Amino acid sequence: MEKLKEFTLLEHVEELRKRILYSLYSTGICSAICFVWSAEILRLILRPFKATFSDFDLVGLSPGEAFTIRILLSLWSGLLTASPLVIYQVWKFIEPGLYSAEKRTLTSVFWYTIILFLAGVCFGYGILLPYSLGFFLTQFEVLQIKPTIRLSEYLSLLVRLTLASGIVFLMPVASFVMARLGLLTAEFLKANFRISVVIIFVLSAIITPPDVFTQIILALPMILLYFLSIVTARRGEK
Repeated sequence: MEKLKEFTLLEHVEELRKRILYSLYSTGICSAICFVWSAEILRLILRPFKATFSDFDLVGLSPGEAFTIRILLSLWSGLLTASPLVIYQVWKFIEPGLYSAEKRTLTSVFWYTIILFLAGVCFGYGILLPYSLGFFLTQFEVLQIKPTIRLSEYLSLLVRLTLASGIVFLMPVASFVMARLGLLTAEFLKANFRISVVIIFVLSAIITPPDVFTQIILALPMILLYFLSIVTARRGEK
């Protein structure tokens, strides 16, 4: 039988401290780099806004707002950029307590987590955000009001949609892990499909603007991810 390396309490604490420091260092370095390139990053994330509100500009309403936005933007971008390194540090902390088969399983979970989360972020940025902005623009046009939108409010919408869709895309990974821990079964997911669809549409209504079309755009991939979660849960039970 494979023997695991044993650690004392102090060794566990020291290893945890080292992994937290590595995570903070990587996030700090990535955030510093993103701060230097904050203008270029901002131009990138403003593309959906410029494509929809082409005749209007974003505004700032306080003297220090531009600097505050640069700080927040660099922190968010740095955290997103450093997320694979942070997840890797979590992996290195728990790796010594795992058997070889468990390591192979969690290695796959590690890569699928990164891929699915980034896919969700791209979905939120490339699909959800443009449709949401289009809905908001039509409301201004209906009331014949000229929009004056703060940059901070646009960034808040961007972060909310991309982060929410990134988390939603992790559904298959979460189902696999919960099934492996004995907390969930594929049969349970199949039996509660109809209720889950209702919950999915409620979550879509909470995450997206009050626009039925945008809610459906998010709900449809969530339903597909639910079916994929049934498959991953069945694999997790083995």
